[in-house]
Amino acid sequence: MKNLILSALLLSACTAFAQKEKKHQITENTQAVYAVADDGKTKDGLYAVRNTKDDGAIVQGYYKNNSRAGTWYFFDNQKKLSLRYNYDTKKMLYYDKKQLDNVEVKILKGSDEEKKNASAPLPLCSTDYLAALLLSRMPQITNAPGGELDVVIDARVGADGNARYTVGYKTEKGDYEKQVIKLDDNSEQLLSWIPANYNGKNLDADFIMVAKFNNDPNTQRRTRWYN
Repeated sequence: MKNLILSALLLSACTAFAQKEKKHQITENTQAVYAVADDGKTKDGLYAVRNTKDDGAIVQGYYKNNSRAGTWYFFDNQKKLSLRYNYDTKKMLYYDKKQLDNVEVKILKGSDEEKKNASAPLPLCSTDYLAALLLSRMPQITNAPGGELDVVIDARVGADGNARYTVGYKTEKGDYEKQVIKLDDNSEQLLSWIPANYNGKNLDADFIMVAKFNNDPNTQRRTRWYN
């Protein structure tokens, strides 16, 4: 059933994009393809982020007058559905909790009860895609000698849903360095967040991922999560 749904989505996407489409390269291996209105700028219609290596879907959704609408689908690097979210009702319809296996959440402000019982902030994309997008902005990692590098990705998600990103990594000398990641407008628009929440109150929080980044030039670069 899942494969049938995905096939239908991709078929409808190809039909819409054949009418009027634009493309935007996001990372070395990912590309956004989307329909636009007659002005050639306003996103209006189907939108997809694809893996250009294997043509796998990463994000599939719909824009209406430059705003996300309806149900969006997000996939991990194994092409498995990681979450479904409806932008009209602002409700999570499905979330694969395995994505949080290598995530630590810290509530930054609030009472002890709020810090203990608040929900985690959640990115509206797979953690695979979040990591790949942020690490692609770090040439000192992507251009490092082949092998696995220890990385710590920290998204500081405010109560307003805006996030600031920091990546820490070990250098060849064994030193630990941190760098703030700034995204261009097109990339930043892809990273929406649901803030941490307790009893209807949004809270500031850190969403921290610890992983190894495989930078072997002879294979597809990818993030391997700690077990």
